[in-house]
Amino acid sequence: MFEGLKQTIEGSVRLTASEWQAVETKLTLRRLKKQTIWLRAGQYCQSVAFINAGAMRCFHRKGEKDITSHLQFNGMFCAEVQSLLFHQPAAHTIETLEECELVLLRRDDLFELRRTIPAFEEFVGLVIQKFLLSEMKRTASFLLKSPDERYLELLRDLPQAVQRVPQYILASYLNMTPETFSRVRNRIRRHRNFRKPASPAVRADIS
Repeated sequence: MFEGLKQTIEGSVRLTASEWQAVETKLTLRRLKKQTIWLRAGQYCQSVAFINAGAMRCFHRKGEKDITSHLQFNGMFCAEVQSLLFHQPAAHTIETLEECELVLLRRDDLFELRRTIPAFEEFVGLVIQKFLLSEMKRTASFLLKSPDERYLELLRDLPQAVQRVPQYILASYLNMTPETFSRVRNRIRRHRNFRKPASPAVRADIS
């Protein structure tokens, strides 16, 4: 039930059996249907979620549009980080894109485990560091990279997104209109198909 989270933690730090048991007693499992709001903007983020299965997105409203800022899939963590860490109203809404199975750790328990288990505190620091680096990378991508480069970056970093996330959400995530996203995707597909080597049979016919 919690094995995926345990493997993720122990991929970075080493917990003793008693330390893992202390963590495990604080965890709860929750299943959510597709398109369920897990956290609404203005609420306080009271838990961090580890996604056992499924996909989620974090977005905010700008006028009549939803602007997607984060996509999370199985094996990743999900939370409104600023609200969770600093106990502020959430600026973003978080919803499920697929049916999800979540492992939840309440905010109070998170802080208690950070105080009492040094290895767990180290792990949380690594997760926060990874989040901050991801934020810096996305900002630089918007400022410095073309739409084609941003799409290729998505294919490299989150290849599952193209198969599992609706196009209009991917367009928002990449700071494009749906029309621009469609043109970029088709252009890159054509380019990749053009670069594929011909099969032996085709080469024999050509020669």
